[in-house]
Amino acid sequence: MISLVVLHTIWRWDALKNQCEIIQDLLPRYIDGAVHPYTKTFVSTHLSECHVCNKYVQHIKDLSSYHSKGKLPAAASVSFDAKEFARTVRMWKVRAAIAGISILSVILSIVWYIATIEFE
Repeated sequence: MISLVVLHTIWRWDALKNQCEIIQDLLPRYIDGAVHPYTKTFVSTHLSECHVCNKYVQHIKDLSSYHSKGKLPAAASVSFDAKEFARTVRMWKVRAAIAGISILSVILSIVWYIATIEFE
């Protein structure tokens, strides 16, 4: 039988996990200062105990600083080559046309075969 300590620990972990999810939903407004004073106290208390949510706060602040400077982090920058994209689209169009012709040929062959069997 599971001891009460283990059950309490499991319940506490589940409650803490749910609390972290709630806190992480509130963090952007908390950082902007757009929360009720009671909510601010609740979030501050949680942040003093939870290193996971503290890392989340730091991540949000880093993204905010990149945004305010007009830069994106290196991982978020995307290069787009229009010529390569056009070549890829053209290639897929050719493949689709070949596949369509192949399927049509198979269907016509089957119809022709069935038609020749019925008339013999």
